[in-house]
Amino acid sequence: CAVHQLAPRLQHQLDCLKTDFFRNKAYPTHLIFNPYLKDKNAAIFLGEKPMDLYDLVSHAFIKRAVTGRISLKVPGDSAIVIVQTPVGGKTMQQGNHLMVDGVVVDYHN
Repeated sequence: CAVHQLAPRLQHQLDCLKTDFFRNKAYPTHLIFNPYLKDKNAAIFLGEKPMDLYDLVSHAFIKRAVTGRISLKVPGDSAIVIVQTPVGGKTMQQGNHLMVDGVVVDYHN
């Protein structure tokens, strides 16, 4: 499924790669939207393999070496776009592109 409902109710997580059939190699990327006016925390499950989380909206790593169920703050009437990258991956800037282990994470950094 490309869209998952999260807690709190009406908060949604969209799998950004699910319908991108012609993409290059990419890490799991999800948009999480908060339709409420107030900031909310979204609970998401990452699995057991540790990941670093990069937010495409703020252009920054927001969590490091996280696993399992975590909570992310989503500003009111806004979204975050989270890329799950390998823990300790080699980060490199190439022009405007931020890369982790040779995979573009952010095209406009």
